[in-house]
Amino acid sequence: MSVTSFNALAMVDRLGKNDTITGLSGQLLGSAKTDARYAGVVKDAGNPMSIGEYTDLDREAVLGLQTQAILMSGFGEGFDDVSNARSAGLPGISVSNRMEEHALASAEWIKMIAAFYNAEGAANAEFRTIKSTFDKVASTVSGKVDGRDAGYLCVSAERGCEFICGHGKDTLVGRLLTRLVAGNVFTRGNDGLNGKPYDYEEAIGTGADADFFVVYDPMKMTLETLESDTRMKQFQPFKKGAYIADVDKNFEECRAKTYLDVDVLIRDFAIGLAPDLFPGEKGTCFTRSS
Repeated sequence: MSVTSFNALAMVDRLGKNDTITGLSGQLLGSAKTDARYAGVVKDAGNPMSIGEYTDLDREAVLGLQTQAILMSGFGEGFDDVSNARSAGLPGISVSNRMEEHALASAEWIKMIAAFYNAEGAANAEFRTIKSTFDKVASTVSGKVDGRDAGYLCVSAERGCEFICGHGKDTLVGRLLTRLVAGNVFTRGNDGLNGKPYDYEEAIGTGADADFFVVYDPMKMTLETLESDTRMKQFQPFKKGAYIADVDKNFEECRAKTYLDVDVLIRDFAIGLAPDLFPGEKGTCFTRSS
């Protein structure tokens, strides 16, 4: 097996099959130099080779490793990374769980990965665990945050946000907010599966009076943006500190596992929205600034 997808790697790891990995993308190998979790995966795999990047794979390396499948992300128009690999005679497999509209459907892709290993039983057990926690959190919060308007957005220019990029109701996180019975200020006219960018005027008109924000930037970057761009204080969640952002030390790991560990995701959101329902508990991937 070779892997270029962060999501797929999280699933292979969850199934305990890292020793089958013989090739990784340069980006994943690079993450192993700075993040302990990725370093552990590489160690378990026995120091796999680099097979290039997404749409620019090293065909000779892939063939030399006798790769039976390449688990890929399905990026680009027409899923270019997968289609390019297959047109070159390479066994590219699209792992596009991030495109699912429901969080549990995203996590359920672990069953597809398990099929390559005849490990469906293990995948079913993992999914049941995820679903059980997910449903328990949703039940705990149900009816407790009705009427609160939230938003899921990025704000850091360093991560590609010119001002704000907000997610609508049809994204995975948008549907997660709906599951928690919270409103979503970025719903109107926002049908993209990865949200849409908002300039200052549109952002203010849309989200200034929100009650709560989830910022999918690392906390350090978020705080730096709020400090440097005074316009952000026009938004009530930023003005009042009613927001959560990515935990800096867990950012790389959480970025890879979010679409699998949706039980962690909904718990983090619920703690942020209704901390009184989870006394003494802190988020794993998202948390408040203090």
